[in-house]
Amino acid sequence: MVNDRRKRKRDIPSFIEPLPPLITNPFMRPRPNKGTNLMELFDKDSEVEVPELVQVYLRMKPHHAPTYLYEVKSDRCLITTDDTATAGHGRRTQHNVSKMYTFSHIFGSHASQKEIFERVVKDNLNKLPDGQSFTLLTYGASGSGKTFTLMGTVNSPGLVPHSLEYVFRVVDASQQPLFKPSDGGADKLSCTNQEYELQFVRRLRHVSASLRDKYRRMSAGLCNDLTVSSLDLSNKIRHYVWVSFVEIYNEGIYDLLSSTDRTNSSKLQIREDSNGYVYVKGATQAFVRSGEEAYGCDGGRQA
Repeated sequence: MVNDRRKRKRDIPSFIEPLPPLITNPFMRPRPNKGTNLMELFDKDSEVEVPELVQVYLRMKPHHAPTYLYEVKSDRCLITTDDTATAGHGRRTQHNVSKMYTFSHIFGSHASQKEIFERVVKDNLNKLPDGQSFTLLTYGASGSGKTFTLMGTVNSPGLVPHSLEYVFRVVDASQQPLFKPSDGGADKLSCTNQEYELQFVRRLRHVSASLRDKYRRMSAGLCNDLTVSSLDLSNKIRHYVWVSFVEIYNEGIYDLLSSTDRTNSSKLQIREDSNGYVYVKGATQAFVRSGEEAYGCDGGRQA
């Protein structure tokens, strides 16, 4: 009788004791997979090219002291290492934590402004005449190089002067503001309104005289960097180029081309037109005929 009880008890499936590896056994647990190296997973995923809706680029800032906090494994992968201390049961334990980050591309500390413009911005600018738009956002801590990447210096112009010079080479910019963008598409301006818009740009140019001189020196150095040989410029379409200059501060949008300061000006609103394009409603628009005039709108904050 005792033997029969033991036999019936052993017939009951147990998840504590190992079961025989029988395919017909419905209680057999799956065999654990073999551990995979972190870099093997990255290499496997990188073989499949998937279109990126949002492209994220990393630019390394030059530094002289050696660091062991991160390691660049490839032009897309970076691994960080951080020593963390945890307290438990009266003891402190050191843990070496590693994390892997992947990017669309990683630019080394010696990457030039021209290289970043060619890789990140140029192809998107070629799509502007066809009605497509894109957003370029720089993100990082204070002193990480955001302003240098965007604006640059006279000897090393950033993405903004590169883009302005390139746009005005690709499009046939009108020299007279016959049409102005509006909520319904575009409004035809009268002769009086055309003269008003030109005077507004002249006032901005007067305020930003120092910026204009800086841009001229940058533009002279950009002549050799920029090339449009891959584009057919024989059938350039005339475009009316208007620019706005706004600031997002504490979740509010403010017009920097307005004559009133931020404390007295009302917040602007984001809207979407009938074609699905997003714009800032009520933002001041300035008609520009060259990269120099567009760059000078920065000084309009003091107008």
